[in-house]
Amino acid sequence: MKTLKQYVSRFFMISFFTMMTTAVLASGYPSFTFSLLPMEGMKKVKLDLSSLEGANGLVRVMSCDGKEMYRERFKNDEMWSKVFNLSELAEDEYKMFVNIGTLNLVARINVSEEGVNLIENLTPVNTESTLRCRAKGKKMSVFFNTIDHVTVRIHNTDGKEVFHSKFDGNGVDTFARSFCLENLKDGAYTVTVYSDEKGAHEQDVELR
Repeated sequence: MKTLKQYVSRFFMISFFTMMTTAVLASGYPSFTFSLLPMEGMKKVKLDLSSLEGANGLVRVMSCDGKEMYRERFKNDEMWSKVFNLSELAEDEYKMFVNIGTLNLVARINVSEEGVNLIENLTPVNTESTLRCRAKGKKMSVFFNTIDHVTVRIHNTDGKEVFHSKFDGNGVDTFARSFCLENLKDGAYTVTVYSDEKGAHEQDVELR
């Protein structure tokens, strides 16, 4: 049985995490607050958001091997709150992604018999692009720093889409794939790589 001291300690720890998550983006998003709290003794977490004006959102829970375990979209409201029941998830670590407009947040959680523990609370995702496309002849290699699902699109100089393909996340930090583009004519193209985690990034390539 937990002592009063343990309960008080846990209360202040949770309150500290809540204040931290609320303050992280105060300068860039003065009207936006968020908090993620585990519910005592249950495999549940509560997410509270005040969403950005005009921006809809997406909440996802992903396993460490990149498999999406839960997905829910929500419409723009002044306040949005939901309790996530994670009782069907195996005991393991997971990532919870919250995407609102151009804002991306991620938390690391651990699900066990005792309930849900926060390993790392909601923090902004580094969406800085590390997209690298290397073309040699009609073969192209793409490297992109994400564990998330990836969509690759290629457009010609007229803006026409000439290639479109989707790939599941594989749990590693970098998406790496080679493409044979023999059906495309020689010339300049724009490669767009998108994931919910990192957003869309572009790079121009030359196929010969």
